[in-house]
Amino acid sequence: MDKYFSYAFFLLVIVLESSCLRDIRKSDFKDDSLSAEVCVTMDFPESYTGSKYGFNIVMRNRFTGTETVEMSDDDGTAVFRVPYGIYTASVNGTDGEDGKKAILNGVSEEIMVAGVSMGASGTCSASLPVNISYSSPIVIKEAYFGGMLNPLNNRNYTKDAYFILYNNSGSDVFLDGLCFATIDPYNSTNTSASIWVKNGTSELRDSLPVSSIGWMFPGSGTDYPLSPGEEVVLCLNAINHEKISPEAVNLAVPGYWALYDRIYTPDQSEPSAGTRLMKAFWKASLSDIYIVSVSSPAFFLYRIEGMTTGEFVASCLAPNPKKPENRAFDCLMVDKLWVLDGVECMSDPLHGKRMRPEVDNGFVLVSEGLGQSICRKIDEEASKSAGRVVYMDTNNSSSDFEILPSPSLKIKNRNL
Repeated sequence: MDKYFSYAFFLLVIVLESSCLRDIRKSDFKDDSLSAEVCVTMDFPESYTGSKYGFNIVMRNRFTGTETVEMSDDDGTAVFRVPYGIYTASVNGTDGEDGKKAILNGVSEEIMVAGVSMGASGTCSASLPVNISYSSPIVIKEAYFGGMLNPLNNRNYTKDAYFILYNNSGSDVFLDGLCFATIDPYNSTNTSASIWVKNGTSELRDSLPVSSIGWMFPGSGTDYPLSPGEEVVLCLNAINHEKISPEAVNLAVPGYWALYDRIYTPDQSEPSAGTRLMKAFWKASLSDIYIVSVSSPAFFLYRIEGMTTGEFVASCLAPNPKKPENRAFDCLMVDKLWVLDGVECMSDPLHGKRMRPEVDNGFVLVSEGLGQSICRKIDEEASKSAGRVVYMDTNNSSSDFEILPSPSLKIKNRNL
């Protein structure tokens, strides 16, 4: 009996301690014996000449999810007082460097805050590398890929996936030569770093791995203009899906673009009349269809610079680190400087990142099969100034995107 009593008492102590810590985290943490001061300093590229003051740096406890925000000083340093634990520090902001909208993103993983990690000054120190990129004229406005229940058979229907691209700038742009890709790994199922890292480190490579097929808009350079505020739709299957599932999206709309190739993806649905076809310039897998993850895809836009598609494939094809002997899993490595926009989706916030912070410094947390889509938030201030809708673009999908209860095209295209 004493044995069971001791065990029950031990469990009670654990519960009480956990409860006390939870209550403490809800307020400012002041107990010096259980917390530490942390100095996080942003490490800017040498080329950066803008201000280091006024950036919000976020410290996130990897175990509890608790976040603390402090503003950087003139030296780019923010000081925190946080409970002992393992943290991630991140920063996201913009700067009008050289008259252009520079986007600053950075993340520092696995910051250990404990008594043993405190230096002579009695504080913990951490460096936060900062990457600089620039806003893209064309952004991914909306993505629908998780599917919804088909009431005719009680199964999740996912073939009506689509992506909407939007001209977020004030000038005409051309779709010609613009490439769309999904990243490897296919799902965000790993709880550690991506397999695509620099040798001997956990840091992601400076290039993004294209999975399965390379897609490109055709044209000679000026064939497919997109005016400010205009959008274009990419479909996995450009057909009327309402005929298969009453709750699905009708994508049989003239002018939509199909991710379909008669040679590379012959088993996909034949696109409806009036649909335009994307160009497939490379294919690795043995599958005769193109699919994206229904739970946690990551996708991006890029342009090939200084070479033809053939030269790109010849020089940038790489074996998959997980299956190097199986060339059906090869990926095309896209230089991060070619990337215009990217969005990473995760089904679990603890999953490892697949995109570098300058492409997407965050992620959208999604659920499969609920009929939801992800969509950019409207930048109210920029929209008022431009006299048209302008969407958020900070290269951080955690703040740029929101969840829509249903895809926007579901109602718009019904009964067309």
